[in-house]
Amino acid sequence: MTSLPALAPTPDPGADSVGVAPSARDDPRGRWLVPLFATTIFLNALLLFLIQPMFGKLVLPLLGGAPAVWNTCMLFFQGALLAGYLYAHLGARYLSPWRLAVVHLALLALALVSLPIGLPDATAPSAGDTPTVWLLTVLTVSIGLPFTLLAAGSPLLQHLFAGSGHRAASNPYVLYAASNAGSLVAVLAYPLLIEPLLPVQHQSWIWSASYVALAALLAVAALRARRLRAAYVTAEVAVPAPDAPLPTSAAARGPVSWGDRLRWLVLAFAPSSLLLGVTTYITTDIAAVPLLWILPLGAYLLTFVIAFSDRPWISHALAVRLMPMAIMLVITFLFWGGVPRGVGMVLAPVAGFFIMALVCHGELYARRPAAASLTEFYLFVAIGGMLGGIFNVLIAPVVFTTTLEFPIALAVVAFLVPHVGGVRAERLWPFVAAFLLLLVAVVLEGESISMAANRWPVFAVTCVMGVVLVGVRHHPVMLGVVVTGILVGGEIRGMKDDVITQRRSFFGVHSVRRVPVNDVAVHLFQHGGTMHGAQQPDSANRTIPLTYYHPAGPLGEAFTALHLMSPRVTVAAIGLGVGSVAAYARVGDTWTIYEIDPVVEEMARDSALFTYLADAPIDIPVVIGDGRLSIAREPDAAFDLIIVDAFTSDAVPVHLLTREALELYVRKLAPGGRIAFNVSNRYLDLAAVIDATARELGLETLEQLDISPHPPSTLRSIQHTSSHWLMLARSSNDFVGLTTDAGWRPVPTSSTARGWTDDYSNLFQALRSRE
Repeated sequence: MTSLPALAPTPDPGADSVGVAPSARDDPRGRWLVPLFATTIFLNALLLFLIQPMFGKLVLPLLGGAPAVWNTCMLFFQGALLAGYLYAHLGARYLSPWRLAVVHLALLALALVSLPIGLPDATAPSAGDTPTVWLLTVLTVSIGLPFTLLAAGSPLLQHLFAGSGHRAASNPYVLYAASNAGSLVAVLAYPLLIEPLLPVQHQSWIWSASYVALAALLAVAALRARRLRAAYVTAEVAVPAPDAPLPTSAAARGPVSWGDRLRWLVLAFAPSSLLLGVTTYITTDIAAVPLLWILPLGAYLLTFVIAFSDRPWISHALAVRLMPMAIMLVITFLFWGGVPRGVGMVLAPVAGFFIMALVCHGELYARRPAAASLTEFYLFVAIGGMLGGIFNVLIAPVVFTTTLEFPIALAVVAFLVPHVGGVRAERLWPFVAAFLLLLVAVVLEGESISMAANRWPVFAVTCVMGVVLVGVRHHPVMLGVVVTGILVGGEIRGMKDDVITQRRSFFGVHSVRRVPVNDVAVHLFQHGGTMHGAQQPDSANRTIPLTYYHPAGPLGEAFTALHLMSPRVTVAAIGLGVGSVAAYARVGDTWTIYEIDPVVEEMARDSALFTYLADAPIDIPVVIGDGRLSIAREPDAAFDLIIVDAFTSDAVPVHLLTREALELYVRKLAPGGRIAFNVSNRYLDLAAVIDATARELGLETLEQLDISPHPPSTLRSIQHTSSHWLMLARSSNDFVGLTTDAGWRPVPTSSTARGWTDDYSNLFQALRSRE
């Protein structure tokens, strides 16, 4: 999103006050006005940027921890921000500063009915609700008015200051530093300090109290400004009119054309769309949590701070020179599976996005209009930012079956790089030839251009791509064509796989591939970069569960032990996948499966794709909704086994692993019951986190790290994949049948692991260190 009034261009240092007599400059009555306004603006920006991750965290569990939750929240924030800018613009145009302050204070008082910040009573999406519409409605009802008023706060306060008659009234930009500081402090403080230390309810009460303090500060600032202005008028000292021209840069600019407005829109649209795209990518394969929301947002805001400055930390020319490397970084790490373990899997794509956003915002600053058109400039840039959100959140999921919005935004950014002369066209031919060879390699090499398959092809292709991008970097059209060609080639490469169907929902992109393995057709179900089930539909073995659920794996052993204890069991499974777990159902059992995504159920019940549910000897109902909320409605002590396997790609729905979630599962367990967690994850050591929570609750824990004995890319390796499972119970006596001979062992005690709660989670602490 865009917080442009806090990031406006810095005026010329030599700009002088307009119409203020020298005798007014040293008046002590205005001595504390700048610190007062700066403090008020700082607090306004702080609250504006704290409410975003705080409310996102509140609503996240209701939608299964899906990455799309934050992007939908961002669309709302962009729309509310635009509404706030429009309100401030119209108020400044038609009302005097004092009357506008009175109206704003009245609206702030009206918004107190929304406090403390929280969800409406009995809020939970029903099975028939469209998640995007439902979430936007909840956001509007819960925080629509206070957020819009906060969005208008910075420009409104600066308008009020400009009419105060203070010696710096004609140069209100001195206050923008306070707004920038408030935004960045909020972005950094929430994931690092506030989220780990304060429960969400405490966060809400403190935020609400700070909101009241802001209203009080604004009232004091307005009164001080009015008295100062009145004092100057009484002393017959000239005061600048509220609509007096603002200072401009030394280079005068002509009238604004529609071509200028269109450039502002596009230059704001592209980084906004990229922001949501990179957030989706890193949260899909890791976790949808405020920490990973804030990193791209913080990088985005920082680019405004840097670009909208007369002395930027990173010059626009340097950012343009780094642009090819940034594009190469994003393509390699995100689209070709080259994401390493550790913090690099987050920092690398965010770094690439940072440079690209910096180039776009640097171009915005270079194309800023004269000061008289600044308000219009802000509005158009805000509209462009909101259009990026609309494209990613509302249009792309309906139009595309894959996440094409990210490569499209990346290609648009490549076309926006400023043209730099000095390189003749004929010198581009070697790079064009290399580009064509690169494109052929990307299209024809298929799966070999994948970090998962082999690092050397990725390294070789990346080197060639880097040379080509650097070679054409001075020509935006050629750079755009090259980037578009690489991305289109990658899409063609992906289309070579035998994809039976591919569907997209609010919760992600799901695809089913029919892959021949050792002359046997296998249907593979994928979400993101992770396989979540497989079946041999044309084989006599189609009723045998495959992948993580193979009978020789941990879950198969758990069911064998369970059926030895009781011939009839009651099972709850959170997460459907392709329905593989239904193969363990027996006549006389009672089963319930909870699945949040209706599209997943449609695919699991489509007999042309998978038949596990249809082949089950009993009818197994599938309850659509978040698993934790759904199982909470079941009677206590109802289940002999609860299976938790609801991860999307490699992302972690944190709310399913917290202390409160475990307490809920234990209440639903019958005496002697067990809880099985599939904690297979490439990046996070979830076993240590869950074990720490289990110890706090007095539960016993066993784990089994099942390494597939079969060579990769063979039928047996797909039938029985490696997996990591935890088993929890109230007592070690409840682990009958789970033997050490089968690989079940206590989880090694971790001195650093800390259990997660609904108010606390720490992804960096959980980064995988055990092998």
